Amino acid sequence: MDKVAFENLQDVLEDEDFLLWAKEEKESLGAKALQDLIDKDPAQLLLVMEALDLLRKMQLQEIEVSEADISAESNRLMEFISKAENHKKPTGITRFLGRWSSVAAMLLFVTIGILVWKQFFSLQKIGTGYSERRDLTLQDGTTVILNSNSSISTASDFGKGHIREVWMNGEVFFKVAHKMNAQKFIVHANKFDVEVTGTQFNVINREHSQSIFLFEGNVNLHQNDNTLVMKPGDFYEYASSALVKKEVRQEAIMAWLDKKIVFENTPLGDVAKTISDYYGVQIHFSHDSVARKTITGLLANDNLADLLQAIGATGDIKIIKENQHSYRITAADGSN
Repeated sequence: MDKVAFENLQDVLEDEDFLLWAKEEKESLGAKALQDLIDKDPAQLLLVMEALDLLRKMQLQEIEVSEADISAESNRLMEFISKAENHKKPTGITRFLGRWSSVAAMLLFVTIGILVWKQFFSLQKIGTGYSERRDLTLQDGTTVILNSNSSISTASDFGKGHIREVWMNGEVFFKVAHKMNAQKFIVHANKFDVEVTGTQFNVINREHSQSIFLFEGNVNLHQNDNTLVMKPGDFYEYASSALVKKEVRQEAIMAWLDKKIVFENTPLGDVAKTISDYYGVQIHFSHDSVARKTITGLLANDNLADLLQAIGATGDIKIIKENQHSYRITAADGSN
């Protein structure tokens, strides 16, 4: 990639509207504005696609694109670029397109545009809201259970190629259907990828927590150029830019499948993050010392009010409802 192309990409990656759009915060004004630009001028898709590819580090392995498809897509996208150059607008990210004059750069983005479009924009998404759990069966027979505030995405032709791929966010339990042709099943999380043929495992892919627990079978865990082979009972957590193996109790990891939650000397600050993930509420603390208090217990997790009441009973704390979406935790005696 030449220097000008790199600078253009860097500008897009630093653009606040692009970051909101990439995070699927579609209701924000900036994301809507960027989506409108893309819808009105498809040529802009090229630059956005490359930035999105780098941002999400998507795995584009084993994608079959025929020479005829590449030729057809190249001709179509070249027409878009030509039209965009003749009808450029002075606002938005279109200011970057005028600098894409290199034939090599255009061919690079034609190829990337084809791959990322096929891999990402044809995805079908299924998700859950706060306080919701969902069980479903994929086209290949794989059982998937989505925890609260979680989602999975699959390609429209899922199960028909050499590999079965799923992109996920939140917390999801997979019981992967084994195929006679040993067709791979790959789960993409932000910090790592999971490769299996038939097994059961639990993956967390949230902003503040990324981990995987293997319940049954064997999986290959990929991070960058490194591969780890997991065995049943193994638990890896992403911390300090690396996957770290830790000892955990299976009951604690899998408790959410029975609508329960386990805390083991867990700081209230971490408890607050978990509650926010499940129920979409904010938890504030009267003082940092309160956030450092720990709790231990197996609690029911199918009702926010009951969960908060149970948490309050486990320690010397008081939980105060500030409004419908916000709570404050203080020491029971009113001190720190």
